[in-house]
Formats: sequence, C-alpha cells, structure tokens
Amino acid sequence: MSERDDAHVDEMSDVALIERICAGDDAAKGELIGRHAPLVRAMAGRIAREHAQRAELEQAGYVGLLLAVRQYDAGQGARFVTYAVPWVLGEMRRTRARMNDAMGASERRRRIAACAEAFAGREGRSPRVDELAAMCGMSAYDVAGALAAGNVSLDARDEDGGSIGETVAGRDGIDVEALDLRMALCRLPEEERRLVILRYFRGRTQTEAAAAMGKSQTQVSRIERRALDRLRGMLA
Repeated sequence: MSERDDAHVDEMSDVALIERICAGDDAAKGELIGRHAPLVRAMAGRIAREHAQRAELEQAGYVGLLLAVRQYDAGQGARFVTYAVPWVLGEMRRTRARMNDAMGASERRRRIAACAEAFAGREGRSPRVDELAAMCGMSAYDVAGALAAGNVSLDARDEDGGSIGETVAGRDGIDVEALDLRMALCRLPEEERRLVILRYFRGRTQTEAAAAMGKSQTQVSRIERRALDRLRGMLA
C-alpha cells in the first residue's frame, strides 16, 4: 500500500472516530487521542521551555484536539490532522503563557519577601507598601496585589476598632486571610481601590487618607464603607 493509500485509510479512521464522538461515544475520544498522541507529545516537546512544562502542555494539546473535533467538517477536504494542528498549538501556547505568568508572580513575591526581610533587618520594623515598592522597583499597587495574592495579613484596624478582615467577612469569624483579595481589589472602582490601599495596606487613618485624596473625612468614610461592602459581596 502506498503512502497516499495509508494517509487515506488514516483519514477515514479519523472521520469514523469523529462521527462516533459526535454521537456521544466517549470511548472514541480515547481512541482518537491515542492515534494522535505521538504528534501531540512531539509538539509539546518543541514548545516547552523546560521539561516540567511538557506534561501540562500535552494535556492542553489533547484539549485542543477535542476542540478541533467539534469544528471539523470533512466535506471541506482538509485532513483532520492538518485541521487540528492549529487548535492543538493554540491550546499549548495559551497554557504555556498562563504557566509563565504564574512563575512570574511567584518570582515577584520572592523578590518582595527578600526586600521586606532586608528592610526589617536594617530598620528594625516591617516596611510599608510604598517603601517596599521603592525597594523593589515596582508600583505600590503591584506590591499590594502581590501581597494580597500571597495571603497578606488583614489585621489593620479601622477607626471603629474593627479589622478589614472582620469587616469583609461580616464579623462572623470567617477566616478571610486565604481569600484572593487581589482580584477583588482589581474589580473595585479606582477611587475605592485607592482608598482601600491607603487605609489597609499603607496604614493611613481616615483623616490622612482624606487629605491624600483631596476629600473630606465624611466623604472618605462613605467611600470606604461602600468599598468594603463591595469587597464583602465579592468575597462572600
């Protein structure tokens, strides 16, 4: 049998498996993945930046393969494997980007921790967020976000004697220290986000925050309560 005949047989087998998958046959998914696993593994090996990424990229490639099944139309004349390659590669690249972003976030947190330790050793106290930002060459907001993602303590007290942790949790004893506060902060309106950072990451009083924002203390009090209500809703 010629190579062209082999390719035709393979394509017919792919089409048969795709028809079974579309009919709800889960076993056919495994068969299709098995047929194209060598290709997926080879592609993962080519784009992985380090060996540890390969397994996750392979899994992403199989997802791309099954996504291609949903869109494939044999009537258009393209072989399934040719059609599927961009889908496989796209999923692998998206997964690699997410992995690299996560690695970058971990590196930022390590850098911030090292700067905080150096500051404490030199000054005999923990640094404020703005001081950390200056040491690390980052924006105060990025430092605050990294600290929040790393379960920063939320024990700063407000003028009523309650902590932001208690306020966000509704004062019912919920442990909010493990919550992903960074994403919630990103969703706040800019004015509310700035006030939360001033009050609970930089330790400013309402009076100091009002002066920094060019507002009255009464206005700041309303903004703060609104922001904390939003955070409570997001983190509930």
